[in-house]
Parts: sequence; structure tokens; C-alpha cells
Amino acid sequence: VDATCFCLPSHQEGFSIAITEAVACGVPSVITEGCHFPEVQEANAGFVVPLDSKKVAEALLRILGDKELRLTMSNNGRTLIRQRFTWPIIAEQAVKAYQRFHPSLKFGSDD
Repeated sequence: VDATCFCLPSHQEGFSIAITEAVACGVPSVITEGCHFPEVQEANAGFVVPLDSKKVAEALLRILGDKELRLTMSNNGRTLIRQRFTWPIIAEQAVKAYQRFHPSLKFGSDD
């Protein structure tokens, strides 16, 4: 929570809990393409860069050098997690996925 920036340079990640937690805490993040979390950059909650030390350093310096950017990314990150990665949202997405393949299934009803 008190970090100025989070960085995860990785060759390969599945769904990264570390990234999700950092972004949920409002910590601007620098991750590499191998993290497979493009939503970070799409939401302007951080940067997704190639696994290259110069690119990682440039992104870190950009975040560390711009307080207004950090504040914007912090707010955007919290919003991203609230809108896409909370348990109620995930459950709703799972139900919709099941219903696409089994339209007759009903969840949360007495039927």
C-alpha cells in the first residue's frame, strides 16, 4: 500500500495475484509483456513493456518522476480491480459463461 511503484519483470506469468494486489492497492505498476495482464496499461494503471532492462527502467523513471501520473494510475488501478476483478464480478462472468453453453441453467432461483 505504501509503495510508490510496483514492478514485475517476468518471462511468463499466469494470472498474477501480486499484480492484482498491487493495482488494487492503487500502486502504479510496471510489468512486462510476459505477465499477460494488458488491462494494466489499457486502464492506465501502469505500463506493460518488453522484457528489456532499459524499457523497464524508462517506465519506472516515468512513474517515479511524475506525481500526477502516479495519482492518475493509482485511481485507475483501483477502479479497474473494482470493475473487473472482484468476486461478485467474477461470479457473474462465470454464470454468464455457463449460460452461454447451457441456456436453460438458472442460478439463484428456486426453479
